[in-house]
Amino acid sequence: MVQQPPLLDVDVDVELMMTSESADRWILDRGFDAPEEDATWMTAAEARLEFTPVGTASAAHPFVSDSVPVRQLTLESSAGTVEATLTGGGQVVGINLDGSLQDQVVTLRCDSADSPADLGLGSDIRPLCLKLISVRLEPCVRRP
Repeated sequence: MVQQPPLLDVDVDVELMMTSESADRWILDRGFDAPEEDATWMTAAEARLEFTPVGTASAAHPFVSDSVPVRQLTLESSAGTVEATLTGGGQVVGINLDGSLQDQVVTLRCDSADSPADLGLGSDIRPLCLKLISVRLEPCVRRP
């Protein structure tokens, strides 16, 4: 039986950059391209982040154009689902995590991923949904 390597421990209240030089990029799982100098492209309709501990928000720059002015993004964790409309620029989308679980998985789903070449915007043939800039885990605030 192959033993699964442990997930990356992630500090709470720290900006985790998804760049080629950042060790934090190891939370990126399937659905992401190789990290670049400034961020990492989500190149599939579904991608995953895997890490250990609690509460998260991520900042993303969606791939939008005149022909695709918005992208619908769904974030899913064991604690629920969040839907967001991405319209351009850096946007922050947050989702709660299940504080009782040590290992966390957040699934990102785009309504579509389009290549700049297909849209007549350049020569890049990769299907692009959004560029993940950073992830930030925030302390969970429990209400009585």
